[in-house]
Amino acid sequence: MKEHESEWISVSDFMASLIGVLVIFLIAAVIEESGVGNSVEEIERRKEEKAIEVMLRGIAQETKNERNPNSIFKIYPERRTLEMDTAHFASGSPCLAKEAEIQLRRHAAKISELLVTYNRAIVTIEGYADTTRVPQSTFFPCGKNSYQYGDNVTLSLHRAQEARSILISEWNNVKLSERVAILGYGATKPAPGAKSLNANRRVLVRFVPGTKART
Repeated sequence: MKEHESEWISVSDFMASLIGVLVIFLIAAVIEESGVGNSVEEIERRKEEKAIEVMLRGIAQETKNERNPNSIFKIYPERRTLEMDTAHFASGSPCLAKEAEIQLRRHAAKISELLVTYNRAIVTIEGYADTTRVPQSTFFPCGKNSYQYGDNVTLSLHRAQEARSILISEWNNVKLSERVAILGYGATKPAPGAKSLNANRRVLVRFVPGTKART
């Protein structure tokens, strides 16, 4: 009887050990699969960041030989941003200079192509203003649009809104348009290295990577 009992204990110990090993293998497999998933996601993100940088360098190459300096955007591929600075906005106005508007329309197709390829990426358009006081209830027409504002924060938001309006009017695609957001910071975030607050009349177009959706 004792021999059988001892044999039964040995078998149960063996089964417990086997189950323990299987659990360890299962946990390791889950961790490995998770790691692979994160790795793939990171690779896709880096690929998208590279695509944004390539697009911006292409825009920079096309615009660097423009005769009118007011039509040249400041482009920072590594930061994935495109800036329309003080030269593109009159004081107290949300309207984009005509030369800059023409260029923004010209490059709209490239931005559209990027958003189609990487359909979780978004664009944020950030508006800024200087400290010049805006009269109350200012009404300002810009092409087909009209804006009313009474402070610099609202003015900066309308600058971003006007740039967005120009950009998405070239697409005629509601789904893409929904991925272009606007922000208005007023004079609260001066341009880096600016010698004067007047240099803060600007709009920053920021490309925010996501990852390419899996099919």
